Amino acid sequence: MTKTYLKYRSRVIITSGLIVFCWVGLSVRLFQIQIIDGEELRLKGHNQSMIQKPLKAVRGNIFDRDNAAFTRNIIHYSFGVHPALIDNKEEFAEWISTSIGGNKDKYLKKLNSSRSFEYLERNLQRKHCEKLLINKPQGLIVERDSRRYYPHGNLASQVLGFVDLDDKGIAGIEQKFNSYLAGKPGWIVRQMSGRGYSMYKTNLPQKTPVDGASIQLTIDLDYQAILQEELAAQLELTNAISAMGLILNPQTGDILAMATVPDFDPNYPGRGEISWQRNKVITDQFEPGSTFKIVPLTAAVDQNTVSLWQEFNCENGSYTYAGHKIRDWD
Repeated sequence: MTKTYLKYRSRVIITSGLIVFCWVGLSVRLFQIQIIDGEELRLKGHNQSMIQKPLKAVRGNIFDRDNAAFTRNIIHYSFGVHPALIDNKEEFAEWISTSIGGNKDKYLKKLNSSRSFEYLERNLQRKHCEKLLINKPQGLIVERDSRRYYPHGNLASQVLGFVDLDDKGIAGIEQKFNSYLAGKPGWIVRQMSGRGYSMYKTNLPQKTPVDGASIQLTIDLDYQAILQEELAAQLELTNAISAMGLILNPQTGDILAMATVPDFDPNYPGRGEISWQRNKVITDQFEPGSTFKIVPLTAAVDQNTVSLWQEFNCENGSYTYAGHKIRDWD
């Protein structure tokens, strides 16, 4: 042995021991990761690299007896980006601004954001973003969605009801038959990159959504409009608090029109009083008045108590009973 070796022998032994110890420890750890915990970690990594995203079903529509649409689903588009993935931000902002007529500086500010994702525009109808959809730049993310729209505004609003921001019915027909109208959403599996970005691949599993069923009512759009106009006129004429009306087909019992005024616009349900959303024809109790006359009259004829040709003295529109004078309305 050389003098140099003898001089540094203790250091060599310690260093060699540390290297062997580290190598053994690393081997044990690799054995644990790859063999003992391999399957569990493999599944965990797979789950972290995949994400299941929902696919929204298109809500069914509501039609009158002649297939006139009471509701529509307006398709709208939202546009977003991952700012870190856009190279030429100036050119990208100019492209978006030219295509949809937006403010270039606003888009540039969002493209220079430190966030992982930014929306450039949201809820645009196709006519406002047609050029951008046809000529989409690399890196632009397009989200397609729909929202409920009531083309006739206040017409039959209490009958139809309305939906919330998630397209869930919360009043009227929209609520009562929500399970039929809503359909069943689907899903699609997306692979995620190490930075958390979604990477589109067509070979991953997906479930196609089932669109909602449509509903046809016995309501007639024209009769409904006439009824609401007449009720509104009488409300103003008599200075009443509210009025309600019902038009029936006496042969079939079909409800051709049903209305309560004041009413509301289901496109903007928050703009009126909550009481205007109530369909008082079917929710409120009130004295039937002269409309009930048909019931005892029909019973009397059925029991042969009176004949169809018998006449009655109506006491000139008033009658005293138990000390109280009862008068006709007019």
